[in-house]
Amino acid sequence: MTPDGTVMSVEVSGNGVFQFGTPQPQFKPKGLVAQPSHAANWDVSSDGKKFTFPLSPSARAPGPLPRFTVVQHWPSLFKK
Repeated sequence: MTPDGTVMSVEVSGNGVFQFGTPQPQFKPKGLVAQPSHAANWDVSSDGKKFTFPLSPSARAPGPLPRFTVVQHWPSLFKK
């Protein structure tokens, strides 16, 4: 990610020694919260099709916040 928040991609190849292609801009998330280190604050799914970013409150859709449930100690819910 560039300092202005643009997500970049780069082709990586190699067998024992990595070789990197030229970085290419992909997109800039709208409403991205400025952070000192963007790398620690976002993630990509294993298939490379979904991203998660912290967004500013003004970037979210209008209306009430969606509800979600946090399950603590979830491993204890599995039968042994």
